Amino acid sequence: MVLMTESWNEQRLDDLNAEVKGLRTEMREGFAQLRTEMQESEVRLRSEMQEGFAQLRTEMQAGDNQLRVEMSAGFEQLRGEMSAGFEQLRGEMNEGFGQLRGEIAGLSRTIIQVGSGLLGTAVVATTAIVVAALS
Repeated sequence: MVLMTESWNEQRLDDLNAEVKGLRTEMREGFAQLRTEMQESEVRLRSEMQEGFAQLRTEMQAGDNQLRVEMSAGFEQLRGEMSAGFEQLRGEMNEGFGQLRGEIAGLSRTIIQVGSGLLGTAVVATTAIVVAALS
């Protein structure tokens, strides 16, 4: 407990009350200024974030568009290479089939010649048997 002494007179209490009011006013002004600075920082930060996101969105769209162009070009190149490959394969197959047809035709002629030769030999042999039997 504080005892009132002569040093705690009315003037001293009025001075202390004035100091407390001054401190209270300074604190309120300080908090108001701090609140204002925080609001300004929030607005600035929001603006910077929005600009950053807009820039990021633009960069991502540009990257996406570039990727689409590169993929389309790659697919077109692949399509052209595959088409050329199929054309080359088709030509090689036609050439192979043509060669195979020629070989089959040659084999057919050989079979006909052998068959004719065997038939001729059979006719000669049959004629010889008939001549021998008639003689």
